[in-house]
Amino acid sequence: WETDNLHRRGRRVCYEHCSAGVHPNGCGPPVYFIRHSYDHGKTLTVDTAAKRAVLTSKEKKVIQVLQDGIPPAERPFQILAARAGLPEEDFLACVRNLCKEGYIRRFGATLQHQISGYAANAMIAWHVEEKIEKVGRIMASFKNVTHCYQRRTIPGWPYNIYTMVHGGTDAECHAVAREIAEKTGITDYQVLFSEKELKRSNIRYFREEQV
Repeated sequence: WETDNLHRRGRRVCYEHCSAGVHPNGCGPPVYFIRHSYDHGKTLTVDTAAKRAVLTSKEKKVIQVLQDGIPPAERPFQILAARAGLPEEDFLACVRNLCKEGYIRRFGATLQHQISGYAANAMIAWHVEEKIEKVGRIMASFKNVTHCYQRRTIPGWPYNIYTMVHGGTDAECHAVAREIAEKTGITDYQVLFSEKELKRSNIRYFREEQV
């Protein structure tokens, strides 16, 4: 189905429908996203499964600086280069080489929905027994759906497909759920809203004392 990323591992399928989503629970190679506190933060995806085993101290310093996010400036890499104690061209050359070798997979943008007008955040759990591939493609096609993925069921919980939906209100999320149900024919579902964000942090590979 039409999504940005599709990774398979055994019977697990992870479907991403956003430009800067993260693969939960081990789908695909280990990656992380760097985000800062601005509304539309720039992000960096780093692949720890790259070929070369050892990074130079300069490369570690570049990644360590990038971990804190990319500033929304006319020349953001000039600012980051100064933080790393490098000339801008040297910093950019190092970033390009890390991209070429596969350590940095991409740069993207993270939309923080809570401060962008999307106050409601719901995970909709669906009980899909047949044609999971077809149903998943349909669900992922909805513009309000940012993540759509399959998970194993457990006793007492038959739901195996999950869609993340964002809206201005809870009612909007429920309306999207009804639209998806109507289009897919799946009527057994649960709408689970986020009540509170307890903690959000990024993986940090290199700290100051390690570079």
